[in-house]
Amino acid sequence: MRVLITGVSGFVGKRLVRRLAERGDVELFGFSRSLPAELQSMIEWRSIDLTNRADVIAFVREAVPRRVFHLAAMANPGDCRADAERAFAAQVTGTAALLAALDSSAKTLLTSSSSVYGSTQSSPIPETASLDADSVYGRSKRAVERVALASAQRGRHVVIARPFNHSGAGQESRYVLPAFAKRVVESTETGEPIVTGNLFPKRDFLHVEDVLDAYELLIERGESGSAYNVARGEGLSIGELLAILQKLAGTKHKVQQAADRLRENDPEEIIGDSSRLRELGWAPVRSNEELLREVLKAALESSRSANLRSAGS
Repeated sequence: MRVLITGVSGFVGKRLVRRLAERGDVELFGFSRSLPAELQSMIEWRSIDLTNRADVIAFVREAVPRRVFHLAAMANPGDCRADAERAFAAQVTGTAALLAALDSSAKTLLTSSSSVYGSTQSSPIPETASLDADSVYGRSKRAVERVALASAQRGRHVVIARPFNHSGAGQESRYVLPAFAKRVVESTETGEPIVTGNLFPKRDFLHVEDVLDAYELLIERGESGSAYNVARGEGLSIGELLAILQKLAGTKHKVQQAADRLRENDPEEIIGDSSRLRELGWAPVRSNEELLREVLKAALESSRSANLRSAGS
């Protein structure tokens, strides 16, 4: 089967390419602005910017995919704030071009975000909650959902996934769990305190592989034109997550809150209700401790590599 993955150079995209390539029963096609060397033998790839409508359409028509995992986007909320125009162009223009170019028999999984709900919802948040996005990132995801729904109404098979927080080895350290793991390792090496922002908000985290399990299920069994939360359904505070990381590292360093890292109007709790997804047979199989152990291991390996490079220079 021919499968197209957009955003193959991203954290989730790279994981999905490896997962599908290992099975050997699919032809993989993908585009992004760059491609890691280790994936080059696994996928037929083009360097395409999602905002380039003509290039997107041409490649999709060449690939003729039966399944499409649409992951490409400006994934970091900070990047979206810095360039709102590009965030919307990437989401809306690129998605409209992609869906328009697809054969009517193709099935598409479009990744949205829990950010479409905004920061004032009561947890656990169901899919029926109002879409009160209050960030550029959330509003751009809400806009792309409208594009997807319009396409579904015209007969395309499009399922929307709304993932909550997820992580794993390979995620950039500007995201909270890899950032904390990096600080725990650095604190162990230097003896300096771990500097953080607000430790009290509760967040719903999944291992990225559980998220991919959900995506694969949804593209086959999800209802076209419908949205599904991808969430554990329970939360831990940021402070609890940091404490588990310290325990796993065998350390207990001082934690110091810094005023410049505190976010204004940081919601106390963001937890998703994934009942609809669970009705299809999905459930997370990897615990938060397994997730944190993997992220910490990646931070340790990164630190050792950096120290070796420094020693050799």
